[in-house]
Amino acid sequence: MRVFIHVDNLYDGGAGRVASVLANSFCEKNEVHVIVKDGLVKYEINSAVKKHVLNDATFFWPFRVIKRLLHYRKLIDEFKPDVIYSLGYVSKYTTFAYAMSSQKNVKIIASERSDPNSVPSNLFMKMVRNWCYGKADILVCQTNLAADYFRGKIKTPLAVIPNPVTPNLPQWNGAESLDFVAACRLDEQKNLPMLLNAFERLHKDYPMYRLKVYGQGHLIDYLTKMTETLGLRDCVSFPGATKEIHRVFASSFAYVSSSNHEGMSNSMLEALAIGVPSVCTDCPIGGAAMVMKNKINGLLTPVGDVDAFYCAMKYLVDNKQDLGQMSQNAMKIRDDLDCLKIASRWMNLVK
Repeated sequence: MRVFIHVDNLYDGGAGRVASVLANSFCEKNEVHVIVKDGLVKYEINSAVKKHVLNDATFFWPFRVIKRLLHYRKLIDEFKPDVIYSLGYVSKYTTFAYAMSSQKNVKIIASERSDPNSVPSNLFMKMVRNWCYGKADILVCQTNLAADYFRGKIKTPLAVIPNPVTPNLPQWNGAESLDFVAACRLDEQKNLPMLLNAFERLHKDYPMYRLKVYGQGHLIDYLTKMTETLGLRDCVSFPGATKEIHRVFASSFAYVSSSNHEGMSNSMLEALAIGVPSVCTDCPIGGAAMVMKNKINGLLTPVGDVDAFYCAMKYLVDNKQDLGQMSQNAMKIRDDLDCLKIASRWMNLVK
């Protein structure tokens, strides 16, 4: 079978990581092509996978979109895929390119990777997204709540497949650490001001603990100034992005995520799989609640609730005797979301 996997890129975000997992799993028995709009590759890709970068050599965005569509149509006509897996925002390109193509017997598996209530924020683009998803053969959602959102809006059959967990992860050894760690983009979605306010309260009780927020984003200056205003300059840092985040997680005291909304956070899944005691907001579209049970394998708090988030972090500090069992419970996710198991569920969609 000839498989196309269409994703924005292979170096950033959960969609790119899932695309790499699917490509590596599928290529053992199939001819696999990955179509991206950027040639940079961070995630490991099997040498048997053929990569195509869509031509967009123009600065004027309407022409750029048209060039990508024409290039994509050419790839479809040339290679005649049996199935196209389209991950994330690129679904609209897949649908339009397919509509323009002479190859009309391709099965299209679209995938929603965010909270569809919040992304995109523009009503017109939501309508475009729903139209595209309505043209797919199957729409894959990461959570049951995301699937519920589309029921009644589109007639496309729905499937729920969570993200896979990276294999060969280290194991948590940070019980004596003093570091709370977050890993995310520094943007509004992640609600890092709420995290800083909650940590300020914890710092007053336990001044020896630190907060490290790994990642990059346009709010770095704002967050740095807020840290200084709150008097946290000596205990809160923003180290930037790192390739060693799994090692960082394993040696930290706890993982924290304060997002307003998420699809299914890969950093959260990896922290749980490593066994890091974790505090996460129970945010739409239900990814955290789908894998976390409060005080069993982590702690869930309401979105935007500074008091609850502070209390959850304090609970971890005050109940260190419970963290070993919480860590062991969290690590069970490794088997539930094993890469081969998840890839098999995606492949079974076309059987």
